[in-house]
Amino acid sequence: MRDCLAKTRIDPAEKSRRIYEMVQELSQQKAFKDWGIQIEREGTTVETHVLSTPQMLCQGQVITCDENTMRQSAIDKAVHLTRGDWIIVHERNPRTQDQAREIYEMFRKASGRLRINVEEPEFIQVDRESNCREELSRKLSDYMLRGRQIRHPLMVIAVLNRESNYTMFKEVMHMFRCPSQVITSRNASKFVLAKATNILRQINSKVGGDLYYLKFPQTLESKRTMLIGIDVCHAGPQSIVGFSASTNKSMSQYFSDYIVQRKGQEIV
Repeated sequence: MRDCLAKTRIDPAEKSRRIYEMVQELSQQKAFKDWGIQIEREGTTVETHVLSTPQMLCQGQVITCDENTMRQSAIDKAVHLTRGDWIIVHERNPRTQDQAREIYEMFRKASGRLRINVEEPEFIQVDRESNCREELSRKLSDYMLRGRQIRHPLMVIAVLNRESNYTMFKEVMHMFRCPSQVITSRNASKFVLAKATNILRQINSKVGGDLYYLKFPQTLESKRTMLIGIDVCHAGPQSIVGFSASTNKSMSQYFSDYIVQRKGQEIV
């Protein structure tokens, strides 16, 4: 990997020089002369500007945004995982039960740095993970209808022994409209503090919290700006459109959706 980076991490001037050498070499090939192919020796010049380093607002202060800062900073708008308001689902066996408990304990250790409260979840056990769709649906219904009012879980985490059960679990969560997170048994077996921190960040984003706020140019801050992202994937039997759009002034909350359309269609 180090050798690969040494070849690819080069400055623009060196890239231009190598492209020029390649064009020179190609131009001398017999096939190019036979086919009448010509390549301009000099590329088109476009004037550009290097953008300043992004800045983020962290605990009311403007700081330079880099990977380490984002990784170590506390969550700006935390959604707390209060007692019994979130769920960990696991198969009924001692090994997976211990992993589920360890995940909770590591979440508690990681919560202090992130400034988020993590209290004990509701643990739901299923007899057989590979055939638990009905059992999981029933136990989720029991959880939600236990009190006088419908109780919707803030987050449902599944510890899965087999990654092939991912789709089944997500379909059940979609049916109940529950935010969810999957942790494989393989990852849970070495569930260190760094993993717990990263997953807590993901969970906080999924349930409506904000990890941080970026500082935008004054031009954007003074206007009602919506940031939109859209793309089309043609890899499967049909083309899938992914869409997201910001819904608040700080552009930290997003609506997202997808559209299924005929194969190869680009226009949405």
